[in-house]
Amino acid sequence: MRLKVKNTGAAAGDEIVQVYVGGAAEVPAYIQMAKKQLAGFARVKNIAPGEVREVEIPVDNRMLCYWDPSAILMIREDGTKDKWTRPAGSRTVYIGASSRDIRLEMSVG
Repeated sequence: MRLKVKNTGAAAGDEIVQVYVGGAAEVPAYIQMAKKQLAGFARVKNIAPGEVREVEIPVDNRMLCYWDPSAILMIREDGTKDKWTRPAGSRTVYIGASSRDIRLEMSVG
């Protein structure tokens, strides 16, 4: 995920940009999912007042999945086996300085 960060303050500083994935809309009733789950973060160091920097935060595809113990064991191309399942429908991605300081929301899926 790529985004731009701007220092709107009067002093240089660091910012830790965090990406959260919201709970899935369509999962079986026996699956519990967090409302917001940390999926990635990046530290932007020494950003000057008024400066804008582009930041890339990798978000692994598995962060959009859940473990389904009742699913059939999947054999992946690399030979690993698991029960990770990607839910149908869209997910909300939140970007901010913390889970309580969300500055951008978007839907993926």
